[in-house]
Amino acid sequence: MSTNQIGLTPTECKLVLATGGDFQWTFRYDGGNYPAGSSLYFIVGEDQWDFTISGDTATIKIESAVADLVPTQTRFRLIFKETTTPTTETVIAYGTVTRVGR
Repeated sequence: MSTNQIGLTPTECKLVLATGGDFQWTFRYDGGNYPAGSSLYFIVGEDQWDFTISGDTATIKIESAVADLVPTQTRFRLIFKETTTPTTETVIAYGTVTRVGR
């Protein structure tokens, strides 16, 4: 039994932002509809980017005027928040921003 890791390991990845382009993404919830009151959001540097949730679909659109301000190598986290008591916040993915098109 390995003792060098405890708990779930979120995925480490790159958040690719294209200069001059809006950032858009969609997630589908595998378990049917997203639980009532739950939220999905990115923390990018000091900013929070919220998804809009409808049924089993979460969508996000960040205008290029905002996305273009994020420098390469900025740290980010993708978080799913459930309205359990106490509230459960799960980091799904984390990593750094990569810029393309500069």
